[in-house]
Order: sequence, then structure tokens, then C-alpha cells
Amino acid sequence: MPVFSGTPLPRLFALLSICGLLTLEACATREQALAQLPLEHDWTAEDYKYRIGPGDELGLRLILNPDMNSQVTVGADGRGIFPLVGPVPIAGLTVEEATAMLTKNYGAYLRNPATEMLIYNYASAQVFVAGEVKLPGARQVRGTMTVAQVINDSGGFLPTAGMNNVVLLRHRRDGRVLMRKVNVLALYKGKSDEDIRVLPGDVVFVPRSGG
Repeated sequence: MPVFSGTPLPRLFALLSICGLLTLEACATREQALAQLPLEHDWTAEDYKYRIGPGDELGLRLILNPDMNSQVTVGADGRGIFPLVGPVPIAGLTVEEATAMLTKNYGAYLRNPATEMLIYNYASAQVFVAGEVKLPGARQVRGTMTVAQVINDSGGFLPTAGMNNVVLLRHRRDGRVLMRKVNVLALYKGKSDEDIRVLPGDVVFVPRSGG
């Protein structure tokens, strides 16, 4: 199995075990597994935002104090060491949350600090594609990519693929696994524009047609 570098193994195994349940041939067992999965309405706007993790390379800009601009790598302990304010626990935050925190921290030293946070490099900018695709495995996320684009990057669907029932799995910060179904067949036919952006750590699972 391809290695998901930088991704916590328990999280990856949890997601892949769900994929394993979805491929079971016994219909009753598969339906039981599906019944245990989260529903689409569990998703919130925050679940579509990337959260900073150890190893990510961040760019900090202080618009009024450019001499303090810096590039910071988040350590294994989840902290980044920033000029003037020192270590700041930043892992698990969105870019917006990190920007707000640093603005507050720098406010103790600077008058009206204007900060801007960017992610230069993700520690593990990968998603894992499983199921009925030609090239299953880890795929590099290049910029902004969607479920359909990642599947194309995996060689496309096999003839046995359930193109209208693709599953996106995402691990929420509170430990729950979220599921979202994407009708890629409708996207290809121009009957839908509801493609979903993938984030590093996601699993895209393509089930068998009629399964």
C-alpha cells in the first residue's frame, strides 16, 4: 500500500477501513456499514478549510513591519517560532484562525499590527484514491484540485466504476469521519457543477457500479 507521508497512520487506517467495508460483497453487511457513516448534513463550512499541520511551511507577512516577514516551518510539537513573539501553537488552526491569533500576539508588541498568513508548502499534500480507478494510491495535490480532477489524475475510472456514487472521506478535528457523495457522472455530462475541492489527507473512494 502506498505510504501517506506525513499523515498520521491511525487516521489513514480508519479512513481506509471504511473503504474496505464499502467493498464488501454481502449487501446486508455493506448497508450496515453505510448506515454507520456520517451523513452529508454533518458537514459545516469549517470542514472545507485546510488546517495547518506539523511540517507545513508558512509565510508570515507584517504589512507595516516588513522587516519581520518570515518563513516558518511548523514543528512536530505543532508550534511555529515567529520573530518577536516566539513559539506559537498553530497546528490544527485554519489560515484565518492562525492569522487572527498572530495578530493578537503581535498586538502586545506592535501598534495595530496587520498580519497575513500563507501556506507555502504542505507537509503532505496528498490524497488517497481507492476503488475502481486505473491507478489507485496516493496522489499529489497541486494547488486547488477537486474530486473529479484527482480521479482523472489517477488514470480515470475503470469500466466497473460507480461514477455517480463517488465517496469523499474527510477526518474532522473532533475525530469524526465525514462522508460526502459526488456524482461525477453528472459532472462529466454537464448536468451538475457540484464538484468538491479535496484537501490533503482526504480519501476518495470509487465503488463498483450497482454496489
